[in-house]
Amino acid sequence: MNLLLPGIAAAFLLTFARIGTLVMLMPGVGEQLVSPRLRLAFALLLTLILFPTVRPLLPMQGGAIAGPGLIALLIGELLVGLVLGLTVRMVLAALQTAGMIVSQQLGLSYAMTVDPTQGGQQTAIGNFLALLGITLIVATDLHHVALEAIGRSYVLLPPDGVPGM
Repeated sequence: MNLLLPGIAAAFLLTFARIGTLVMLMPGVGEQLVSPRLRLAFALLLTLILFPTVRPLLPMQGGAIAGPGLIALLIGELLVGLVLGLTVRMVLAALQTAGMIVSQQLGLSYAMTVDPTQGGQQTAIGNFLALLGITLIVATDLHHVALEAIGRSYVLLPPDGVPGM
């Protein structure tokens, strides 16, 4: 029986908690138009790629998770992923709000359309600005910067420690 395997699985779970939460909220990939299975597969693939570089940063002793406990670390990783993902998501929310303000000033606020990114109804100009923002993110390769930032977030915000400077 290999006692190292549960430690690796726990470390992978901690890594997947942060990366999966970030991917589900990332612009472009985290939209409702993208299938949840595809988002999950992308999060698992990204976790598999980043796991060898992240594993030395995790608090492990003798192959097992050390520190305040696995559940506390898991909740902390979920919160870090949620905060980082929501800060990125706020940019698109600002674009939708700006579009709503513009449409109210122009008198077009009654022209509501289905919002493909959030699933509800928004003004047409708000939808246009949000889709334009996602298009610009993908066209200028800023999604690559976001993927690199996910990997570097472990240096700035370690799983079991005080954020570095």
